[in-house]
Amino acid sequence: MKQLYLQLRGLMPYIFWTLVIFVSMFMLVELVPKENPIKHLDKIQHALVFLTISVAGCLAFKHQTSLIVVGLTIFGAIMEILQATLTTTRTGDVKDWLADIVGILIGLMIVAIYRQFKPKSLQ
Repeated sequence: MKQLYLQLRGLMPYIFWTLVIFVSMFMLVELVPKENPIKHLDKIQHALVFLTISVAGCLAFKHQTSLIVVGLTIFGAIMEILQATLTTTRTGDVKDWLADIVGILIGLMIVAIYRQFKPKSLQ
């Protein structure tokens, strides 16, 4: 179990940067505008994406949590600005950025709970 944990922990920086690159590319892709069947689905998606990235970042760089939080917050803002300026089918939205921040904060809570209850054998 500990060996698997160490292998996964070693992969976390790669997973984190892969997610950042994927999100950067996906958020700038031109999309055909369509109606969302679920109210606020876009905000939920933003929160889930940034929750995932923040968990991966905090696990990958466990002594740099503050840097991860600040970096992802700035990253979210930059993505909204780029969507507003570089695409014609997407818009920058402060509410999307706030949803990103909510996802980051929920991710931090998940990581804090995980670290508190992680078995001593894995520390």
